[in-house]
This record gives sequence, C-alpha cells and structure tokens, in this order.
Amino acid sequence: MSLDSQYAAFQERARNQPVLLRPATVVRVQQPQTYAPSPSDTTDASRLAPPAKRQKTSIVYSQPKDTGTGQQLLTQIIYAVDYLKQQPNPISIDKIASYLSTVASTAMVKLLQDHPKVTYHPDTDLYEFRPMLNIRNESSLLATLAKEITAAGIPVKELKEGYPNVEDDLRRLETKGQVLVIRGKDGQARMVWYNDPSLNVAMADEFKQMFRDLKVPNTADLPHELEKVGMTHASVDSQSIKKEAVVKDKRRKNRRRGKLLNTHLPFLAF
Repeated sequence: MSLDSQYAAFQERARNQPVLLRPATVVRVQQPQTYAPSPSDTTDASRLAPPAKRQKTSIVYSQPKDTGTGQQLLTQIIYAVDYLKQQPNPISIDKIASYLSTVASTAMVKLLQDHPKVTYHPDTDLYEFRPMLNIRNESSLLATLAKEITAAGIPVKELKEGYPNVEDDLRRLETKGQVLVIRGKDGQARMVWYNDPSLNVAMADEFKQMFRDLKVPNTADLPHELEKVGMTHASVDSQSIKKEAVVKDKRRKNRRRGKLLNTHLPFLAF
C-alpha cells in the first residue's frame, strides 16, 4: 500500500471517531460582603495607613499655671503661710479660706495653729505670720538695733521676711544718720547697724593732726618693717613657709619570698 492510500485511510478513521465534549469549568465570583467595621478592623487599618502629619502650632506647652491655691491640704497650708506673709496685720481663718477658695476645716485650723511660721492669737482668733525677727516698722527696727551690744549688726535678708519695705525705710534712716548700712555692688543693703549718737565724740584738732602726721611705710619696705616688730606681712602665703622636713624611717621590711600553701605550717614554704 502506498503512502497516499495509508494517509487517506487514517483520515477516514479519524472522521469516524466519536467526539467527546470537555466538561465546562464553572468559575465562582465571590461577591463583596457589606458589614460594619469592628474596632479591631479599624485598629488594623490605622496601623497600615500612613501616619498623618502633625499640624504645626504656635502654642508653647510649659508648666501648669500657678493659680495660688491647691487641692491637697498641705499645699493649701503652704499657700496660706505665703498669704499671711504678705499681710501687715493679723487676719481671720475665714479670710484665709476665702483666699484659698475653700472652707476652713478642723485639720486646716490645727495645722495653721501648730505651724512654726504662724502666730495664733487665741484672744482675737486671728493668725499672723511669724518672721525670723519680729521687726515690722522703723520704731521696732531702731529699738532692736539700739539693744545690740555685740556690734554684729543685723542681716537685711533676715529683716525682709517680716518687713517687706525695709529697703525704703533704711534709705530714710540712713539719710537722717540714725543707722549705718553696708551695701553691695548692686546697691542693695546687706547689713545694718545702729548709729549711736553717744559715740559721736568731738575730737580736738591736735589729735586729728597727730593722726594725719603718721606715715605708713612704702609697699616695698612694709614687709621689712613688720619683721622688725615680729609680725608677718599679710601678702606672705603661710603655705610657702618651708617647714622642717620630717625624717621618715625608711627601713626596708623583709619581704617574704614564696607563698605559704599551709599557713598553719609556716616552715613549709615553697
């Protein structure tokens, strides 16, 4: 059989074969579900979402504003003492409570009466600030200074605690010559003394001339002049004076050679 006849027979058999259909593939399309988002879904979405840019603001956040009062009892006591410090005269507990915007309780009254910086007047039921020095005006200041016998003076910072306008009164008293004041570079008073008029003794002109005739040695000759009378010049550093060298015992101690393995048998040294 030739090739042409074989090819024609193959085509004939192919046409006579039964045709089988492929089953169709069903594609299911899932419809989107509609539901309310839960808090967890919102959290997950917020994590995936890019962070929002923070808006710029010109507000400067600092410490909370000091309103002058507090909610805690001990805090109210602190503000109450500061309030008493500003009052020139004793005040009642109702006025203190009104300043604190509260009601005076038994505990508050007890703490104020026992406070070391508060003076309670039971006869008038009034409260007053108790400063370090009970000086509040010119008359009490002059009386206290006149009683001083040590000439140590009084620090002005101790007066300011109960005498806020002491600086103004000191300037007036200093102008009258009633007090002696030492001031700092800033012009603020540091120390104050009583200018006792009984010490203002007139001196004869003869003694004044004798004082003026006294001659002070030159700066270069001053150390030598002081040495003559057995004194040391203040500019000489006491640390620079040579002291006698202390001879120390420099004997060499016998160092133990080797290591004792048995301390209870000192003769077994290796």
